[in-house]
Amino acid sequence: MMNTNSTRLRIVIALVAVFLVISAGRSAAVAPINLVIDADPGVDDATALVWLFYQTTYPVNVLGIGTVLGNTTPLNGANNALTVLDAVGRRDIPVAVGSPEPLSQPLNLGPWLGLRSPAFLHGPDGLWQIGQQHPHIPSDFDKRDVPTFYRDIANAHPGATLLVLGPLTNIAQAFARYPDAMQRFGRIVIGGGARNGGNRTPSAEYSFWQDPEAVSQVLSASRRPPIVILPMDAFQQFSMTLDDVRDLCDRGRDGLRLICPALAQFVSNQINPPVGRSRAWIPDVATAMYALDASLGKAQTGLVRIITGNDRMRGHTEIALTLFERITMISSDSELNQLTEVALSDPASLPAKIGELLVRAPDNAGIVVDINEMAMHKIFRRAVTHHAGDAAWPQD
Repeated sequence: MMNTNSTRLRIVIALVAVFLVISAGRSAAVAPINLVIDADPGVDDATALVWLFYQTTYPVNVLGIGTVLGNTTPLNGANNALTVLDAVGRRDIPVAVGSPEPLSQPLNLGPWLGLRSPAFLHGPDGLWQIGQQHPHIPSDFDKRDVPTFYRDIANAHPGATLLVLGPLTNIAQAFARYPDAMQRFGRIVIGGGARNGGNRTPSAEYSFWQDPEAVSQVLSASRRPPIVILPMDAFQQFSMTLDDVRDLCDRGRDGLRLICPALAQFVSNQINPPVGRSRAWIPDVATAMYALDASLGKAQTGLVRIITGNDRMRGHTEIALTLFERITMISSDSELNQLTEVALSDPASLPAKIGELLVRAPDNAGIVVDINEMAMHKIFRRAVTHHAGDAAWPQD
C-alpha cells in the first residue's frame, strides 16, 4: 500500500511539474513585445504600420510613435500615422511630433513648392495626398517633445524595443538629454545605412545621409542598449512589383486599401525612370518584421562608422564584418605598415598586436546581412489581406 501511495504521489508531482513547465512556456510564448516606433511616415512606414497592427503572428504592444523629418515633415508624418491608426482602429496609440530638421545639416527646400527629394516617391505630404485628405488637429498629437516622450516610455516600460524607421535625429537628441532613460530600452533596431552602394548618393543610404551626425552620436554613445542595423543591402530584398500591389489591394483589409493608391505610386516611381529598378523596395516593412522576429534575418556583429559633414561622401557608412575589414578600418597607414613587418618578422606576436588594435574600436552594432524574403512576404500577405494563401509570392 505504501509503495502504491508513493508511486501515485510521484505521478501527481510529475504531472504538476509538467503542467507548470507547459504553462510557463505558454506564458513566455505570448508575452508581448513592447515597441516604440520612431518614423518619418512615408509610404513604406505607413505600410509597415498597417502590417504591425493587423498581424497576429507576434504579440506586440505599441507604446507610442514619434515622427521625424525624413520622407516628409514631422507634422505631415504624424498626421499620416494618425490616419493609419484611424483606419486600423488604434487611436489609443499616442503620436508625438519630433524634430523638424537635422542636428547640423542644412535643411534645403525646393525653390517653388518647398518640396524635398523624398516627395518624388512619397508625394508632397508623404502619403500621396491621403494624409491631406484626413487632416488632424493639434490636440490629436501628444503634447510632449519626442525626447521627453521616449524618456517617459522607457522609464515606464524598461526593456522595450525602439524601432527606428527614419533618420536618427530624435534618437540622438533623446540620448543627449536623457541618457539614463534611453539606456532602459532593451534594444534599438534601425533600418538604414548601406554596406555596398546607396540610394541618396552612390554610397549613402537616405536616412543615414539625412542626419549623419545623429547616427554618429548614437553609435558612439557610451551608455546605450544593443543596436541592430538592417542596412539597405538587406532591406532592399523585400520588394514588390505593381502586379504584387494590385493583387494585395484587391484582397486588402481596410487599412491597406486606404493607402493602396500611395503604395502603387510609390512602387511605380521606383520601377519607372529615372530610378528604374526591376522591383520596388519596401524597406520599413522588412525592418519592422525583423524587430519582431530575428529569425527572419541573419545577423552578425560589426564595426560601423559614418562620414559626417556635407561633402559628397556625407552619410557613407563603413561596415566592417571581417577581421581584415576591422583591421583596415581601425589602423592608420603607419600601423598597417607595422603589422606587415610583424607578420613577416615575428608572426607569433601578430595575434597579440591585432588584439591590441581591435580593443581600441570594439564592434558597436549587430548587422543584418540577409533576410528571408519569402517568409516575410507570406507573413505580410497573411496579415494585410482577407484571403491570404501561402502560395509562393512574389515571383520574378
